[in-house]
Amino acid sequence: MSMEHLTKSDAQWIIDVWLPEKDHSYLSPERILLHSKMQSKIRGKQVDNPSCKCEYVTFQKISNSLWAQFETQIREIANN
Repeated sequence: MSMEHLTKSDAQWIIDVWLPEKDHSYLSPERILLHSKMQSKIRGKQVDNPSCKCEYVTFQKISNSLWAQFETQIREIANN
C-alpha cells in the first residue's frame, strides 16, 4: 500500500493523537472513533466504525497492525 495520500498533518495526527491511545485497554466509543480516523488516514478512504462493541478489540488490533506495517513511513512523512 502506498502512503502517497498521507499528508504531513495526517501523519503528525497519528503520532500525536492516535499513538498515545493505541493500546488503551478501555475501548470507549470515542477511542474507537480515533481508531477509525487513523485507519481511514492510512488507507486513504473512509473506514466504517464497528457495528457493535464485540468488534472493538479486533478493530484495535487492525489499527495496531497498520501501525506496525507503516510506522517507518508515517514517521518519515511527519518529519519531512
